Amino acid sequence: MGNDSGSLLLRLSQVWKRYGGIVALKDVSLDVVGGEVHALLGENGAGKSTLMGIASGSIRPDAGTIDVAGQHIAEMTPALARRLGLAIVHQHPALLPDLTVAENMRIAVAERLGGGQVRGKLLSQLRRVGCLVDMDERVEELSVAQRHLVEIAKALAIEPRILILDEPTAPLGADRIAQLFEEIRAAAGRGTAIIYITHRLAEMRQIADRVTVLRDGEVRGTSLVGSISDDEILRLIIGRSVSTVFPPKGVSSGEGQGGLVAESMSGDGFHDVNLRVSPGEIVGLAGIAGNGQSDVLRALAGLAPASGQARLGDTTLRLNRPQAARAAGVAYLSADRQSEGLLMSLSVRENAALSALSQFAYAGVVQRGAEVAGVEKQRKALAIKAATIEAVVSALSGGNQQKVALARSLLAQPKLILADEPTQGVDAGARVEIYRILREAANSGIPVLVVSSDTLELEGLCDRIVVFSRGHIIGELSGADITEEKIAQSIITATTHRRDDAEMGGKRR
Repeated sequence: MGNDSGSLLLRLSQVWKRYGGIVALKDVSLDVVGGEVHALLGENGAGKSTLMGIASGSIRPDAGTIDVAGQHIAEMTPALARRLGLAIVHQHPALLPDLTVAENMRIAVAERLGGGQVRGKLLSQLRRVGCLVDMDERVEELSVAQRHLVEIAKALAIEPRILILDEPTAPLGADRIAQLFEEIRAAAGRGTAIIYITHRLAEMRQIADRVTVLRDGEVRGTSLVGSISDDEILRLIIGRSVSTVFPPKGVSSGEGQGGLVAESMSGDGFHDVNLRVSPGEIVGLAGIAGNGQSDVLRALAGLAPASGQARLGDTTLRLNRPQAARAAGVAYLSADRQSEGLLMSLSVRENAALSALSQFAYAGVVQRGAEVAGVEKQRKALAIKAATIEAVVSALSGGNQQKVALARSLLAQPKLILADEPTQGVDAGARVEIYRILREAANSGIPVLVVSSDTLELEGLCDRIVVFSRGHIIGELSGADITEEKIAQSIITATTHRRDDAEMGGKRR
Protein backbone atom coordinates (compact mmCIF):
# COMPACT_ATOMS: atom_id res chain seq x y z
CA MET A 1 0.00 0.00 0.00
CA GLY A 2 1.29 3.44 -0.89
CA ASN A 3 1.56 6.26 1.62
CA ASP A 4 -1.52 8.50 1.40
CA SER A 5 -0.27 11.24 3.73
CA GLY A 6 -1.81 14.57 2.80
CA SER A 7 -4.39 13.01 0.46
CA LEU A 8 -8.12 13.53 0.98
CA LEU A 9 -9.20 9.92 1.69
CA LEU A 10 -12.76 10.38 2.96
CA ARG A 11 -15.25 13.13 2.13
CA LEU A 12 -18.79 13.17 3.45
CA SER A 13 -20.80 16.00 1.86
CA GLN A 14 -24.17 17.46 2.90
CA VAL A 15 -25.30 14.29 4.65
CA TRP A 16 -28.83 14.08 6.06
CA LYS A 17 -30.42 11.30 8.10
CA ARG A 18 -33.88 11.21 9.65
CA TYR A 19 -35.51 8.61 11.90
CA GLY A 20 -39.22 9.30 11.71
CA GLY A 21 -39.67 12.92 12.77
CA ILE A 22 -36.22 13.13 14.37
CA VAL A 23 -33.34 14.64 12.36
CA ALA A 24 -30.20 12.70 13.37
CA LEU A 25 -27.89 14.45 10.86
CA LYS A 26 -28.49 17.80 9.20
CA ASP A 27 -26.38 18.83 6.22
CA VAL A 28 -23.16 17.38 7.69
CA SER A 29 -19.87 17.59 5.76
CA LEU A 30 -16.54 16.12 6.91
CA ASP A 31 -13.13 15.80 5.21
CA VAL A 32 -10.54 13.32 6.54
CA VAL A 33 -6.94 13.43 5.30
CA GLY A 34 -4.34 10.67 5.14
CA GLY A 35 -1.68 10.85 7.85
CA GLU A 36 -3.94 12.78 10.24
CA VAL A 37 -5.86 11.81 13.36
CA HIS A 38 -9.18 13.65 13.13
CA ALA A 39 -11.06 13.74 16.46
CA LEU A 40 -14.86 13.71 16.33
CA LEU A 41 -16.47 15.10 19.48
CA GLY A 42 -20.02 15.62 20.66
CA GLU A 43 -22.49 14.52 23.29
CA ASN A 44 -24.15 11.12 23.08
CA GLY A 45 -26.92 11.53 20.55
CA ALA A 46 -25.09 14.29 18.66
CA GLY A 47 -24.88 12.11 15.53
CA LYS A 48 -21.28 10.83 15.65
CA SER A 49 -22.09 7.12 15.46
CA THR A 50 -24.78 7.71 12.83
CA LEU A 51 -22.28 9.60 10.65
CA MET A 52 -19.68 6.85 11.03
CA GLY A 53 -22.33 4.22 10.29
CA ILE A 54 -23.00 6.02 7.01
CA ALA A 55 -19.27 6.23 6.24
CA SER A 56 -18.82 2.48 6.87
CA GLY A 57 -21.96 1.40 5.02
CA SER A 58 -24.09 0.10 7.88
CA ILE A 59 -26.51 3.07 7.67
CA ARG A 60 -27.94 4.51 4.47
CA PRO A 61 -28.20 8.33 4.34
CA ASP A 62 -31.34 10.11 3.20
CA ALA A 63 -29.24 12.61 1.25
CA GLY A 64 -25.60 13.48 0.69
CA THR A 65 -22.54 11.99 -0.98
CA ILE A 66 -19.58 9.81 0.01
CA ASP A 67 -16.19 9.94 -1.71
CA VAL A 68 -13.27 7.64 -0.88
CA ALA A 69 -9.88 8.66 -2.24
CA GLY A 70 -11.56 10.75 -4.94
CA GLN A 71 -13.91 7.92 -5.97
CA HIS A 72 -17.63 8.73 -5.72
CA ILE A 73 -19.50 5.92 -3.96
CA ALA A 74 -23.09 5.65 -5.20
CA GLU A 75 -24.11 3.24 -2.41
CA MET A 76 -21.76 2.35 0.42
CA THR A 77 -22.10 -1.11 1.99
CA PRO A 78 -20.04 -2.77 4.74
CA ALA A 79 -18.51 -5.16 2.20
CA LEU A 80 -17.57 -2.33 -0.16
CA ALA A 81 -16.14 -0.31 2.74
CA ARG A 82 -13.86 -3.22 3.65
CA ARG A 83 -12.72 -3.59 0.03
CA LEU A 84 -11.90 0.12 -0.04
CA GLY A 85 -9.76 -0.32 3.07
CA LEU A 86 -12.08 1.19 5.66
CA ALA A 87 -12.09 -0.43 9.12
CA ILE A 88 -14.20 0.55 12.12
CA VAL A 89 -13.74 -0.25 15.81
CA HIS A 90 -17.13 -0.03 17.49
CA GLN A 91 -17.65 1.20 21.05
CA HIS A 92 -19.39 -2.11 21.74
CA PRO A 93 -17.17 -4.72 20.04
CA ALA A 94 -18.69 -6.52 17.06
CA LEU A 95 -17.47 -9.97 18.10
CA LEU A 96 -19.16 -13.38 18.08
CA PRO A 97 -19.20 -14.34 21.78
CA ASP A 98 -19.50 -18.11 21.35
CA LEU A 99 -16.44 -18.29 19.05
CA THR A 100 -12.80 -18.16 20.12
CA VAL A 101 -10.51 -15.18 19.75
CA ALA A 102 -8.71 -16.91 16.87
CA GLU A 103 -11.98 -17.69 15.07
CA ASN A 104 -13.17 -14.08 15.39
CA MET A 105 -9.85 -12.81 14.06
CA ARG A 106 -9.85 -15.26 11.14
CA ILE A 107 -13.37 -14.27 10.07
CA ALA A 108 -12.39 -10.61 10.00
CA VAL A 109 -8.89 -10.49 8.61
CA ALA A 110 -7.34 -13.84 7.65
CA GLU A 111 -7.96 -13.35 3.92
CA ARG A 112 -6.09 -10.03 4.06
CA LEU A 113 -3.02 -11.54 5.72
CA GLY A 114 -2.59 -14.33 3.19
CA GLY A 115 0.16 -16.94 3.05
CA GLY A 116 1.02 -19.50 5.68
CA GLN A 117 1.41 -19.15 9.43
CA VAL A 118 -1.86 -17.21 9.66
CA ARG A 119 -2.27 -18.07 13.35
CA GLY A 120 1.15 -16.64 14.13
CA LYS A 121 0.32 -13.44 12.27
CA LEU A 122 -2.96 -13.08 14.13
CA LEU A 123 -1.21 -13.62 17.45
CA SER A 124 1.32 -10.94 16.51
CA GLN A 125 -1.52 -8.48 15.82
CA LEU A 126 -3.05 -9.15 19.23
CA ARG A 127 0.27 -8.63 21.01
CA ARG A 128 0.83 -5.34 19.14
CA VAL A 129 -2.05 -3.79 21.06
CA GLY A 130 -1.13 -5.46 24.35
CA CYS A 131 -3.78 -8.19 24.26
CA LEU A 132 -2.30 -11.22 26.03
CA VAL A 133 -5.30 -13.55 25.98
CA ASP A 134 -5.18 -17.17 24.86
CA MET A 135 -6.32 -17.31 21.23
CA ASP A 136 -8.38 -20.43 21.96
CA GLU A 137 -10.38 -18.68 24.68
CA ARG A 138 -14.01 -17.92 23.88
CA VAL A 139 -14.85 -14.24 23.55
CA GLU A 140 -17.69 -14.55 26.08
CA GLU A 141 -15.07 -15.38 28.74
CA LEU A 142 -13.09 -12.18 28.13
CA SER A 143 -13.28 -8.98 30.14
CA VAL A 144 -14.64 -5.77 28.59
CA ALA A 145 -11.09 -4.47 28.10
CA GLN A 146 -9.91 -7.69 26.48
CA ARG A 147 -12.81 -7.68 24.01
CA HIS A 148 -11.98 -4.10 23.03
CA LEU A 149 -8.36 -5.01 22.37
CA VAL A 150 -9.41 -7.93 20.16
CA GLU A 151 -11.67 -5.55 18.21
CA ILE A 152 -8.81 -3.05 17.81
CA ALA A 153 -6.39 -5.80 16.73
CA LYS A 154 -8.90 -6.92 14.06
CA ALA A 155 -9.02 -3.43 12.59
CA LEU A 156 -5.27 -2.76 12.63
CA ALA A 157 -4.45 -6.19 11.19
CA ILE A 158 -5.70 -5.26 7.71
CA GLU A 159 -3.58 -2.07 7.71
CA PRO A 160 -6.60 0.02 6.71
CA ARG A 161 -6.52 3.09 4.51
CA ILE A 162 -9.22 4.70 6.69
CA LEU A 163 -9.62 3.74 10.35
CA ILE A 164 -12.58 4.76 12.53
CA LEU A 165 -12.11 4.36 16.29
CA ASP A 166 -15.22 4.83 18.46
CA GLU A 167 -14.21 5.37 22.11
CA PRO A 168 -11.37 2.82 21.82
CA THR A 169 -9.80 3.57 25.21
CA ALA A 170 -12.95 3.63 27.38
CA PRO A 171 -12.22 0.38 29.30
CA LEU A 172 -8.40 0.47 29.08
CA GLY A 173 -5.76 1.30 31.67
CA ALA A 174 -3.04 3.91 31.19
CA ASP A 175 -0.35 1.53 29.87
CA ARG A 176 -2.68 -0.05 27.30
CA ILE A 177 -3.77 3.41 26.14
CA ALA A 178 -0.13 4.42 25.67
CA GLN A 179 0.49 1.26 23.63
CA LEU A 180 -2.62 1.87 21.51
CA PHE A 181 -1.59 5.48 20.85
CA GLU A 182 1.78 4.23 19.57
CA GLU A 183 -0.05 2.01 17.07
CA ILE A 184 -2.35 4.87 16.04
CA ARG A 185 0.61 7.18 15.44
CA ALA A 186 2.38 4.44 13.47
CA ALA A 187 -0.73 3.95 11.30
CA ALA A 188 -0.95 7.71 10.67
CA GLY A 189 2.74 7.68 9.78
CA ARG A 190 1.95 5.10 7.08
CA GLY A 191 -0.64 7.49 5.62
CA THR A 192 -3.80 6.10 7.21
CA ALA A 193 -6.65 8.58 7.74
CA ILE A 194 -7.95 8.10 11.30
CA ILE A 195 -11.24 9.28 12.76
CA TYR A 196 -11.08 9.20 16.54
CA ILE A 197 -14.34 9.51 18.51
CA THR A 198 -13.79 10.40 22.16
CA HIS A 199 -15.33 12.23 25.11
CA ARG A 200 -11.97 12.93 26.75
CA LEU A 201 -10.43 16.28 25.85
CA ALA A 202 -7.05 15.34 27.32
CA GLU A 203 -6.97 12.28 25.06
CA MET A 204 -7.91 14.37 22.03
CA ARG A 205 -5.00 16.73 22.71
CA GLN A 206 -2.63 13.82 23.10
CA ILE A 207 -3.46 12.02 19.86
CA ALA A 208 -5.38 14.25 17.41
CA ASP A 209 -4.27 16.79 14.79
CA ARG A 210 -7.69 18.18 13.92
CA VAL A 211 -11.08 18.21 15.67
CA THR A 212 -14.70 18.46 14.50
CA VAL A 213 -17.59 18.96 16.93
CA LEU A 214 -21.15 17.78 16.31
CA ARG A 215 -24.15 18.99 18.29
CA ASP A 216 -27.78 18.05 17.62
CA GLY A 217 -26.80 16.46 14.31
CA GLU A 218 -24.97 19.51 12.93
CA VAL A 219 -21.29 20.40 12.56
CA ARG A 220 -20.58 23.21 15.04
CA GLY A 221 -16.95 23.72 14.13
CA THR A 222 -13.70 22.22 12.81
CA SER A 223 -10.26 23.34 13.96
CA LEU A 224 -6.66 22.34 14.34
CA VAL A 225 -6.35 20.98 17.88
CA GLY A 226 -3.62 23.47 18.75
CA SER A 227 -5.82 26.41 17.71
CA ILE A 228 -8.80 25.87 20.02
CA SER A 229 -9.11 25.89 23.82
CA ASP A 230 -10.92 23.33 25.98
CA ASP A 231 -13.48 25.97 26.98
CA GLU A 232 -14.21 26.72 23.33
CA ILE A 233 -14.62 23.01 22.58
CA LEU A 234 -16.98 22.52 25.55
CA ARG A 235 -19.12 25.44 24.40
CA LEU A 236 -19.36 23.85 20.94
CA ILE A 237 -20.19 20.43 22.42
CA ILE A 238 -22.93 21.40 24.85
CA GLY A 239 -23.96 24.85 23.61
CA ARG A 240 -22.95 26.58 26.82
CA SER A 241 -19.93 27.09 29.03
CA VAL A 242 -19.28 24.54 31.76
CA SER A 243 -18.24 26.73 34.66
CA THR A 244 -17.65 23.89 37.10
CA VAL A 245 -17.20 20.33 35.87
CA PHE A 246 -16.87 18.85 39.37
CA PRO A 247 -19.12 19.80 42.30
CA PRO A 248 -17.55 21.02 45.56
CA LYS A 249 -16.06 18.23 47.61
CA GLY A 250 -17.55 17.07 50.90
CA VAL A 251 -16.39 17.91 54.39
CA SER A 252 -15.99 14.33 55.66
CA SER A 253 -12.58 13.67 57.18
CA GLY A 254 -12.75 9.97 56.40
CA GLU A 255 -12.65 9.20 60.12
CA GLY A 256 -16.36 9.15 60.92
CA GLN A 257 -18.24 6.29 62.51
CA GLY A 258 -20.28 3.88 60.43
CA GLY A 259 -19.95 3.68 56.68
CA LEU A 260 -18.06 0.82 55.06
CA VAL A 261 -15.25 -1.02 56.81
CA ALA A 262 -13.48 -3.91 55.04
CA GLU A 263 -10.78 -5.88 56.83
CA SER A 264 -8.36 -8.53 55.51
CA MET A 265 -10.43 -9.07 52.36
CA SER A 266 -8.93 -11.37 49.75
CA GLY A 267 -10.30 -12.76 46.53
CA ASP A 268 -9.61 -13.43 42.88
CA GLY A 269 -7.38 -10.48 41.94
CA PHE A 270 -6.85 -8.83 45.34
CA HIS A 271 -5.22 -9.71 48.65
CA ASP A 272 -5.44 -8.56 52.27
CA VAL A 273 -7.37 -5.38 51.54
CA ASN A 274 -8.27 -3.05 54.42
CA LEU A 275 -10.56 -0.23 53.41
CA ARG A 276 -12.80 2.39 55.04
CA VAL A 277 -15.33 4.72 53.44
CA SER A 278 -17.07 7.09 55.85
CA PRO A 279 -20.62 8.40 55.45
CA GLY A 280 -20.58 11.40 53.13
CA GLU A 281 -17.25 10.45 51.57
CA ILE A 282 -16.34 9.56 47.98
CA VAL A 283 -13.27 7.30 47.87
CA GLY A 284 -11.61 6.47 44.56
CA LEU A 285 -9.73 3.28 43.79
CA ALA A 286 -6.88 4.04 41.39
CA GLY A 287 -4.48 1.80 39.51
CA ILE A 288 -3.86 0.27 36.12
CA ALA A 289 -6.85 -1.81 34.98
CA GLY A 290 -6.72 -5.36 36.29
CA ASN A 291 -4.88 -4.64 39.52
CA GLY A 292 -7.81 -5.58 41.74
CA GLN A 293 -9.87 -2.40 42.02
CA SER A 294 -12.94 -3.65 40.15
CA ASP A 295 -12.64 -7.07 41.80
CA VAL A 296 -12.95 -5.45 45.24
CA LEU A 297 -16.18 -3.72 44.18
CA ARG A 298 -17.63 -6.96 42.82
CA ALA A 299 -16.69 -8.79 46.02
CA LEU A 300 -18.36 -6.16 48.21
CA ALA A 301 -21.48 -6.53 46.04
CA GLY A 302 -21.37 -10.29 46.60
CA LEU A 303 -20.73 -10.97 42.92
CA ALA A 304 -17.23 -12.45 43.26
CA PRO A 305 -15.85 -14.95 45.80
CA ALA A 306 -13.96 -13.38 48.70
CA SER A 307 -12.86 -14.01 52.25
CA GLY A 308 -12.38 -11.61 55.15
CA GLN A 309 -14.77 -9.26 56.92
CA ALA A 310 -16.85 -6.29 55.82
CA ARG A 311 -19.33 -4.12 57.70
CA LEU A 312 -21.74 -1.47 56.51
CA GLY A 313 -22.74 0.60 59.51
CA ASP A 314 -23.87 -1.92 62.13
CA THR A 315 -24.57 -4.62 59.54
CA THR A 316 -22.08 -7.38 58.76
CA LEU A 317 -21.92 -7.90 55.00
CA ARG A 318 -22.21 -11.58 54.12
CA LEU A 319 -19.61 -12.01 51.40
CA ASN A 320 -20.39 -14.18 48.36
CA ARG A 321 -24.13 -13.44 48.75
CA PRO A 322 -25.38 -10.86 46.22
CA GLN A 323 -28.94 -10.97 47.59
CA ALA A 324 -27.64 -10.35 51.11
CA ALA A 325 -25.56 -7.41 49.86
CA ARG A 326 -28.60 -5.84 48.19
CA ALA A 327 -30.69 -6.42 51.34
CA ALA A 328 -27.98 -4.63 53.36
CA GLY A 329 -28.28 -1.60 51.07
CA VAL A 330 -25.34 -2.15 48.68
CA ALA A 331 -25.93 -0.65 45.21
CA TYR A 332 -23.49 -1.75 42.48
CA LEU A 333 -23.04 0.07 39.15
CA SER A 334 -21.27 -2.20 36.68
CA ALA A 335 -18.73 -0.92 34.16
CA ASP A 336 -20.45 -3.14 31.57
CA ARG A 337 -23.77 -1.34 31.08
CA GLN A 338 -24.83 -3.42 28.11
CA SER A 339 -24.35 -6.89 29.62
CA GLU A 340 -24.62 -6.39 33.38
CA GLY A 341 -25.87 -2.92 34.20
CA LEU A 342 -29.24 -2.80 32.43
CA LEU A 343 -31.88 -5.01 30.86
CA MET A 344 -31.66 -3.46 27.42
CA SER A 345 -34.99 -4.76 26.08
CA LEU A 346 -36.98 -3.31 29.01
CA SER A 347 -38.19 0.25 29.53
CA VAL A 348 -36.73 3.07 31.56
CA ARG A 349 -39.45 2.49 34.17
CA GLU A 350 -38.84 -1.26 34.43
CA ASN A 351 -35.07 -0.83 34.75
CA ALA A 352 -35.25 2.01 37.27
CA ALA A 353 -37.84 0.35 39.50
CA LEU A 354 -36.30 -3.12 39.46
CA SER A 355 -34.50 -2.91 42.80
CA ALA A 356 -37.26 -1.01 44.58
CA LEU A 357 -40.41 -2.94 43.67
CA SER A 358 -41.11 -3.77 47.32
CA GLN A 359 -41.44 -0.04 48.02
CA PHE A 360 -44.19 0.25 45.44
CA ALA A 361 -46.07 -2.90 46.50
CA TYR A 362 -49.13 -3.33 48.69
CA ALA A 363 -50.03 -6.83 49.85
CA GLY A 364 -47.43 -8.20 47.44
CA VAL A 365 -48.84 -6.41 44.39
CA VAL A 366 -46.92 -3.55 42.73
CA GLN A 367 -49.02 -0.39 42.61
CA ARG A 368 -48.49 1.06 39.15
CA GLY A 369 -49.24 4.64 40.19
CA ALA A 370 -46.66 4.61 42.99
CA GLU A 371 -44.07 3.01 40.69
CA VAL A 372 -44.62 5.60 37.93
CA ALA A 373 -44.49 8.47 40.43
CA GLY A 374 -41.24 7.19 41.96
CA VAL A 375 -39.54 6.70 38.60
CA GLU A 376 -40.78 10.06 37.25
CA LYS A 377 -39.37 11.81 40.31
CA GLN A 378 -35.94 10.25 39.67
CA ARG A 379 -36.14 10.99 35.93
CA LYS A 380 -36.60 14.69 36.66
CA ALA A 381 -34.01 14.77 39.46
CA LEU A 382 -31.37 13.10 37.30
CA ALA A 383 -32.34 14.93 34.07
CA ILE A 384 -32.78 11.65 32.16
CA LYS A 385 -33.51 12.52 28.53
CA ALA A 386 -36.23 10.15 27.38
CA ALA A 387 -39.51 10.88 25.63
CA THR A 388 -41.30 8.85 28.29
CA ILE A 389 -40.38 6.43 31.06
CA GLU A 390 -41.89 3.70 28.87
CA ALA A 391 -39.13 4.22 26.26
CA VAL A 392 -36.93 1.16 25.75
CA VAL A 393 -33.64 1.81 27.53
CA SER A 394 -31.58 0.59 24.55
CA ALA A 395 -32.83 3.63 22.58
CA LEU A 396 -31.22 6.05 25.03
CA SER A 397 -27.74 7.54 24.75
CA GLY A 398 -24.95 6.06 26.87
CA GLY A 399 -25.09 8.91 29.37
CA ASN A 400 -28.83 8.55 29.86
CA GLN A 401 -28.52 4.78 30.19
CA GLN A 402 -26.02 5.35 32.99
CA LYS A 403 -28.44 7.75 34.67
CA VAL A 404 -31.15 5.07 34.53
CA ALA A 405 -28.77 2.70 36.32
CA LEU A 406 -28.16 5.44 38.91
CA ALA A 407 -31.92 5.99 39.27
CA ARG A 408 -32.36 2.30 40.06
CA SER A 409 -29.68 2.53 42.74
CA LEU A 410 -31.15 5.68 44.32
CA LEU A 411 -34.73 4.36 44.26
CA ALA A 412 -33.51 1.37 46.28
CA GLN A 413 -32.46 3.84 49.04
CA PRO A 414 -28.88 2.53 49.21
CA LYS A 415 -26.57 2.66 52.19
CA LEU A 416 -23.47 2.20 49.99
CA ILE A 417 -22.85 2.99 46.30
CA LEU A 418 -20.18 1.03 44.41
CA ALA A 419 -19.55 2.69 41.02
CA ASP A 420 -17.22 0.98 38.52
CA GLU A 421 -16.20 3.43 35.74
CA PRO A 422 -19.40 5.51 36.20
CA THR A 423 -18.72 7.83 33.23
CA GLN A 424 -17.21 5.33 30.78
CA GLY A 425 -18.37 6.24 27.26
CA VAL A 426 -20.41 9.17 28.59
CA ASP A 427 -20.37 12.64 27.01
CA ALA A 428 -19.20 15.86 28.66
CA GLY A 429 -22.63 17.16 29.63
CA ALA A 430 -23.78 13.84 31.11
CA ARG A 431 -20.50 13.49 33.02
CA VAL A 432 -21.21 16.76 34.83
CA GLU A 433 -24.66 15.43 35.79
CA ILE A 434 -23.30 12.09 37.01
CA TYR A 435 -20.66 13.82 39.14
CA ARG A 436 -23.42 15.96 40.67
CA ILE A 437 -25.57 12.90 41.38
CA LEU A 438 -22.75 11.01 43.10
CA ARG A 439 -21.79 14.05 45.18
CA GLU A 440 -25.40 14.66 46.22
CA ALA A 441 -25.67 11.01 47.27
CA ALA A 442 -22.51 11.38 49.35
CA ASN A 443 -23.75 14.64 50.86
CA SER A 444 -26.88 12.80 52.00
CA GLY A 445 -24.64 10.52 54.09
CA ILE A 446 -24.14 7.61 51.68
CA PRO A 447 -20.55 6.33 51.41
CA VAL A 448 -19.50 6.12 47.75
CA LEU A 449 -16.67 3.94 46.37
CA VAL A 450 -15.57 4.69 42.79
CA VAL A 451 -13.25 2.86 40.39
CA SER A 452 -12.03 4.99 37.49
CA SER A 453 -9.20 4.77 34.97
CA ASP A 454 -9.46 8.56 34.43
CA THR A 455 -7.03 10.23 36.84
CA LEU A 456 -8.51 13.68 36.20
CA GLU A 457 -11.91 12.30 37.21
CA LEU A 458 -10.45 10.84 40.40
CA GLU A 459 -8.79 14.17 41.22
CA GLY A 460 -11.93 16.23 40.71
CA LEU A 461 -14.51 13.89 42.24
CA CYS A 462 -12.92 12.05 45.17
CA ASP A 463 -12.21 13.00 48.78
CA ARG A 464 -9.58 10.28 49.13
CA ILE A 465 -7.71 8.04 46.68
CA VAL A 466 -6.57 4.48 47.46
CA VAL A 467 -3.94 3.19 45.03
CA PHE A 468 -3.87 -0.49 44.01
CA SER A 469 -1.05 -2.51 42.48
CA ARG A 470 -1.08 -6.25 41.79
CA GLY A 471 -4.08 -6.71 44.05
CA HIS A 472 -2.64 -4.85 47.04
CA ILE A 473 -3.26 -1.38 48.45
CA ILE A 474 0.09 0.38 48.17
CA GLY A 475 -0.77 3.98 48.97
CA GLU A 476 -3.36 6.60 49.81
CA LEU A 477 -3.79 10.26 48.83
CA SER A 478 -5.97 12.89 50.45
CA GLY A 479 -6.48 16.64 50.56
CA ALA A 480 -4.04 18.68 48.48
CA ASP A 481 -2.17 15.50 47.48
CA ILE A 482 -5.08 14.43 45.25
CA THR A 483 -3.72 15.66 41.93
CA GLU A 484 -3.63 14.00 38.52
CA GLU A 485 0.17 14.10 38.61
CA LYS A 486 0.51 12.47 42.04
CA ILE A 487 -2.09 9.80 41.25
CA ALA A 488 -0.25 8.90 38.03
CA GLN A 489 3.09 8.97 39.82
CA SER A 490 1.83 6.60 42.53
CA ILE A 491 0.47 4.19 39.93
CA ILE A 492 3.58 4.23 37.72
CA THR A 493 6.01 3.92 40.63
CA ALA A 494 4.09 1.02 42.12
CA THR A 495 3.65 -0.94 38.90
CA THR A 496 7.07 -0.66 37.28
CA HIS A 497 7.65 -4.38 37.70
CA ARG A 498 4.05 -5.55 37.44
CA ARG A 499 3.43 -8.63 35.29
CA ASP A 500 1.37 -7.64 32.24
CA ASP A 501 -0.36 -11.00 32.13
CA ALA A 502 -2.02 -10.13 35.41
CA GLU A 503 -3.90 -7.43 33.56
CA MET A 504 -4.82 -8.86 30.19
CA GLY A 505 -4.22 -12.59 30.31
CA GLY A 506 -6.86 -13.89 32.66
CA LYS A 507 -10.50 -14.76 32.21
CA ARG A 508 -13.31 -12.40 32.89
CA ARG A 509 -14.17 -12.24 36.56
